[in-house]
This record gives sequence, structure tokens and C-alpha cells, in this order.
Amino acid sequence: MPVAFGGGRKLAQAAEFHQQSPAFLCQYLNNPEMTDSASILLVDDDQHLVESMAQWLREMSHDVKTAVTLGQAKAALQQNTFDLVIT
Repeated sequence: MPVAFGGGRKLAQAAEFHQQSPAFLCQYLNNPEMTDSASILLVDDDQHLVESMAQWLREMSHDVKTAVTLGQAKAALQQNTFDLVIT
């Protein structure tokens, strides 16, 4: 899944490291020292995948929106600001 980082939080600092290690995003978001809650948009046409990942991220106190179509993703991006977009 490609990952886009935005905003000014700690997640922006993680972008460079994620390119080096695909597992880094999971390790970073699950880090108990990370005190910021991230605003995340998950986009994929697999509804089951999106909902499973969203549930996992919400359990870690992140604010997660989901989209399973391009139209939904565009609408979410127009209505919200996200720290992280995962497609």
C-alpha cells in the first residue's frame, strides 16, 4: 500500500523511514511512546481490508476515515485534513 504523509506531526518525520522498511508504519503507529493521535484516511477497493485496518488503527486511538471508491476518497479529502493517507 502506498503511503502519503501530511500535516506537521510526528508522522511526517516517519515518511523517510517508511520508504526503507515496509513494516515501519505498523511499528510506528503502534509505538506506545507516540502520544499524538493521527488523522488517517484509508483507501482501498477491498471493503473488508479497509474495515479491518481501520478497526486496528482506531484501537490505537487514531481518528480513521475510510473510502472504497475514488469518489469517496476525493470527498473525504475535500472535507477533511489528514495526517496520513494510505492507499
